[in-house]
Amino acid sequence: MKNKKNENRKERIFPLLNYALQGKMIEFGCGDGDILQILSETYPKSIIVGVDIDKEKINKVNKRNLKNVIAFLSDATDEIFPETSFETAIFIGVMHEIYSYQGREQVTNAIKNAYKVLKKNGRLLIGDFLKPESKQVNLFFKNNKAHNKFSRFANEYEI
Repeated sequence: MKNKKNENRKERIFPLLNYALQGKMIEFGCGDGDILQILSETYPKSIIVGVDIDKEKINKVNKRNLKNVIAFLSDATDEIFPETSFETAIFIGVMHEIYSYQGREQVTNAIKNAYKVLKKNGRLLIGDFLKPESKQVNLFFKNNKAHNKFSRFANEYEI
């Protein structure tokens, strides 16, 4: 199922995905499966696992019927896979979500978990695309809690 959305996303992330190793791959925070589909098409001989905490997203992945993809309902920090199970572990556009909802410690735990499931000489790929275009961006918050959460996030990271 190729579409324009997937092709545009593939253009942005493909340079990173070129570093993936053929074999077993896992994407933490797979969402509804856009990246899984790109991986499935690019690496048809690989076994690809997607993990997400949202049951509806996992259902959407399963509806894609990707032959070499298996999706699991789980948090990126949950240790549900045996150590040294995968050649490649991937976080695309998810680290900022883990940080925003669960804090810095859980980001560290997610990376540690990914490292544990990697085989010797495996690869950990992390991509996050939050940098806005080179123009002014105005942000309006519904309440102080949202403003404070964003301020904490903005102060912790550099662009």
